[in-house]
Amino acid sequence: MGKLGTGHVQKNLIMKSETKVCSHCKKDLMLSAFGTHKKTAPNGKKYDFRRSVCKECYAKYEVRRRSKYGSTYRYKPYQDWTEAAKQTHKIQAEKHRAKLALLPTGFTRKDWKAALEYFDHKCAYCGDELTKAEQDHFIPASSGGGYTKDNIVPACRNCNSDKRAKNPIDWLSSQVKGLIAYARIMHYFASFQ
Repeated sequence: MGKLGTGHVQKNLIMKSETKVCSHCKKDLMLSAFGTHKKTAPNGKKYDFRRSVCKECYAKYEVRRRSKYGSTYRYKPYQDWTEAAKQTHKIQAEKHRAKLALLPTGFTRKDWKAALEYFDHKCAYCGDELTKAEQDHFIPASSGGGYTKDNIVPACRNCNSDKRAKNPIDWLSSQVKGLIAYARIMHYFASFQ
């Protein structure tokens, strides 16, 4: 009789763990009644999670959403951002990163516009026209270079990704227009002192 009771309790525990309450309709349902979605943890590991609403409630939600937004609607948080808003967001993110590393900050959107104007909307290193300007730390953040107007220059994607965290003088000496670029950057930085 003891075995039967133990098995019954174990069966109830198993049944209890295989059910879930829908957060919308409040029904206690089997796990198979809930859809799954994937999430990636900060460590990069992927997990499957059960939705908090059952498939039936989720289907009703989808019908309402599609009738309101259309079948092809997908929320894109940055779709309506202007270029100025994107730059402001980038500057705030870089300031936060610099503060975490205990580096000096103080670079503003006004400083970025001034840098672009000084270099005529061209890459500070190679002199090519910038279709999409990137903010490059002349002295890399990993070497203690702050996010300040006397350390940020506009760069093209190629130069910025090639330079990375290299010593700027060593890297510029290996470039074709390196010495000219170095002189121009130093003249730009000297204007702040």
